[in-house]
Amino acid sequence: MGGNNAPIMVNGGNVYDSPLGYDAPIKYDTGQVDMGSIGVEWSLKKCREEVILRLGFVVAPVKVQRTFAQLRTAVATSLGFNYVGEPVPRTMKALRSDLLRRLGFSAQVAEGAWPPGMKELLTNFLTEAQEALQHQYRLGVGTALQPFGEDDDLTTLDPWAVFLLALANGKAHHGLPDAKAYYDQLAGYISSVAKSGDIDQIINTAQDSLLQRYAMDRYDDGSAPLLEPEDKTLIDGVAVEMQAIADAKAKYGQKDAEAYYGRLQEMAQRRPFDLDAMVNSIIRDAQDQLYQQYSDLRTERWWTISCVPGANLYDVPLDLDQYLDFRRITWAGILEDDQWSPLIAGIDPMLYTSDSLRKPAYYQVTAAIEIFPVPDREYVIKLRGHLGLKWLNADDDMLTLSSRAVFLHALANAKAHYRQPDAGNYMQQAQSYVRQLIAGAHGTRRYIPGTQQVPPARRPIPVGGWPET
Repeated sequence: MGGNNAPIMVNGGNVYDSPLGYDAPIKYDTGQVDMGSIGVEWSLKKCREEVILRLGFVVAPVKVQRTFAQLRTAVATSLGFNYVGEPVPRTMKALRSDLLRRLGFSAQVAEGAWPPGMKELLTNFLTEAQEALQHQYRLGVGTALQPFGEDDDLTTLDPWAVFLLALANGKAHHGLPDAKAYYDQLAGYISSVAKSGDIDQIINTAQDSLLQRYAMDRYDDGSAPLLEPEDKTLIDGVAVEMQAIADAKAKYGQKDAEAYYGRLQEMAQRRPFDLDAMVNSIIRDAQDQLYQQYSDLRTERWWTISCVPGANLYDVPLDLDQYLDFRRITWAGILEDDQWSPLIAGIDPMLYTSDSLRKPAYYQVTAAIEIFPVPDREYVIKLRGHLGLKWLNADDDMLTLSSRAVFLHALANAKAHYRQPDAGNYMQQAQSYVRQLIAGAHGTRRYIPGTQQVPPARRPIPVGGWPET
């Protein structure tokens, strides 16, 4: 059964649906029209998107996560060097063979015939190189060096740095002219290692800084801090990348650091990073303000509580995810055998002297609804009051009040927050719209001045008359 003006059977046949432009589904079990299906009510997401659109910001930006490895590569490339990842240790035997080849003894390596004393000499070069890297070049300071002298011993520090220093020392020992080139290559490599360590810290600092400054949308599979190469950013990866590059360039004195800060600022101007959270908060505040300020915008309805013999405390009624606003109860009564009688607001503590069970006559609302006396049998409590505001947390949560009224007030407040000059225009429009809603709420009631003859006021006569008489 459905259709325009179809009756909703609620405690009889005296409640009817408001007229609609066309047939709309009616939930007869709750007596609630599905207004969302015809676009009368807005969800939190719909209202937020409309406000953002009017603010001139990007409504649905493309958000991209970045892995730790991608961010390392991007920042290192912008600084002009290759990121040095976690090194893979190498054995003494493998490094010694490579070192022998680079010193010009490839034939002996292939034949396995080492020149007299060469094996011991290269072992010393490699062992001393690892120790010198820690003490002289400050590489891996604080790391305990493991034994590194036997064929199967592994390097503790970066094996490429150990090899370069040992090679440079070996060439210098044999008087080869390219020894200096390898010392220079080692210096550049150690600089890249140091910068790579800085980059890890800069990237995590950039993400933490954005998280602290802005209420940015977070990914469920993101990480903070970033530790492993496959870890993904907790927030928008592009923003983290721009912030990290700008910070890295500023640290190393590169002149284009300001350009990257400018790009980050431009991203924020197109769409502030905390926009969704901020607009959601503004919408909630706008609806709450309208609810508290204008009683004509609130919806009044009946609520029913079924009394249980011996129980005098009851939860605030909940229906359709909406509570009765217990601060705005307009009438309370008890229904007994089709007879209605009012309940008196407030329970004098002196009444608690009596603990007899009988028909309730008083009520009060604290954390729960209390009735007194404690009922002796089943009764039906009837409350008339205003619907409380619906929760606005999830995107699908619906607005309680007029969607357009909430939208216009939220838009005006949002424009004022973001310092847009037309905020006042929208506030005037919002106030005018609310006035029209309030005027329409009077329904068929009419207030026409001058339709009743008021007798002229008579001058009062004091006891004993006026002095002039």
